[in-house]
Amino acid sequence: MFDTWVLSPQLEINPSPIKLPGDIIVSFDGFITHDISDNIVMDILMEKGRLNGGWTKVPCVNNLGTCNYNYPCSFLNSFKQNGMCPVQFITNGIPCSCPFKPGRFHMAPTKFTVSSLSSYWLLILDGNFHVKITITDKQSHQLRGFVETYLNITIL
Repeated sequence: MFDTWVLSPQLEINPSPIKLPGDIIVSFDGFITHDISDNIVMDILMEKGRLNGGWTKVPCVNNLGTCNYNYPCSFLNSFKQNGMCPVQFITNGIPCSCPFKPGRFHMAPTKFTVSSLSSYWLLILDGNFHVKITITDKQSHQLRGFVETYLNITIL
């Protein structure tokens, strides 16, 4: 058992399969129990299902895919600084920048529209995916939270 700093007992992403370009409906409910800033490392594992079974890591390209963030606040703060914090987050009071203070983070089912994809992602994003985000304490190297989901994505 570990001292959990981030709890996300409910995460839903619909429809299944997700059809891109198109609309995605996301909802979640979670809690942060400690101040979160650059005192953590955030790792995102994104794997694509292979036809013969098993999984293959999707490389980190433009901060999407299997990426490691030793300074996640720098990454997250860039969204706010560039005016790229999704309006859906702003409307639901979910911050796009650090530090994150302890509290509840909730978003009722909310629509996100993906209107276009780069040619790279058009080639990669068709299929089944496993995504796991882990948060590790930099000082103790202990796992402090994770979110995991499986997605089926169809490119139109």
